[in-house]
Amino acid sequence: MKIINHRLHRDDGTPYAFRASPHVGDVIQPRWLVIHYTASGSASEAINWFANPQSKVSAHVVIARDGTITQCVPFNRRANHAGESTWQGVSGLNRHSIGIELDGFGYLGPKGPGKWKFRSTAIPDADVVVGTHKFGTPAGGWPRYPEAQLNAAMELSKLLVKEYRLQDVVGHDDISPGRKQDPGPSFPMDRFRADCMARPADGAQALRAIARFRVKQTLNVRGGPATTHAPVAGSPLPPGAVVRGVEDQGGWKRVAAEDSGVAGWVSAQFLEPIPAQLFTVAADSLNVRGGPGSANPTVPGSPLRKDAIVQALQEGDGWTRVVSLAQPQVTGWVSAQFLKPSTVPVADVNQPANA
Repeated sequence: MKIINHRLHRDDGTPYAFRASPHVGDVIQPRWLVIHYTASGSASEAINWFANPQSKVSAHVVIARDGTITQCVPFNRRANHAGESTWQGVSGLNRHSIGIELDGFGYLGPKGPGKWKFRSTAIPDADVVVGTHKFGTPAGGWPRYPEAQLNAAMELSKLLVKEYRLQDVVGHDDISPGRKQDPGPSFPMDRFRADCMARPADGAQALRAIARFRVKQTLNVRGGPATTHAPVAGSPLPPGAVVRGVEDQGGWKRVAAEDSGVAGWVSAQFLEPIPAQLFTVAADSLNVRGGPGSANPTVPGSPLRKDAIVQALQEGDGWTRVVSLAQPQVTGWVSAQFLKPSTVPVADVNQPANA
């Protein structure tokens, strides 16, 4: 696999399939690689949509579930794949990134085992990962990415990182938190990023505490890291609201609210860090429920296995609301008697663990 004049070719020089999208912009110098899922019934459906003049959207490549690659936009031209987005203080990632679309159904909702469907297509339980998105919501089913698709994405991504000297690999959810969910918890982002960027896999796979903060006062959430940016929908956040930190830029922090899902930038001076309380599951298996009591139904991803590491979010009447730190994340209530303080090393994020 190689790139000739910003088009993908095989090692023997023959080009990969190219289905041109009309939604292409000026020449860009990409800095990042963005991973998406198509949320469509097939790769051809997504490719046809990108070629439709009415769609207004495009991506550089689409990778089918069997690993077949189709290019739609030259790698040095802007594609309309990121939408409203921000990363490391840079807004409008269409002008700064290459977009890879992985053929997949996308989030399947909370239906449960035996009931997974995309449109009228039933999906076997074995093809679904049950878990919670890393930003806290939503919880439910997420289709697995086939090995052939992941292998093709890895080979292409490594080539793109090398050819264009890309700085990092991110998900659509990373650059548009609260607005987008792809590629979701079934995509092995930590391992994928580590392999693409030639980083130590151990560090990339280490469990990491979730950075959580409490809002001190009524607080505007803005579209960028400055007061010149307009507030986003759902702003302001009320005093006491809990948010998860995503990224820092100067005196500003990009956050996602745990309850409402409102996401954007806030002035960090109005946030109070919440120390991470980390626990290990002591029972052989531990049911995770939708509320604090055994009468509440279990949530997708339950039960947790013994020795799973969780972070406490809320406590009440002998029950603890937790989020599991391993992917896919599971969030819900567990009986506190089956938790013990964690002694497993877990990386901190802007706060002490078990402080």
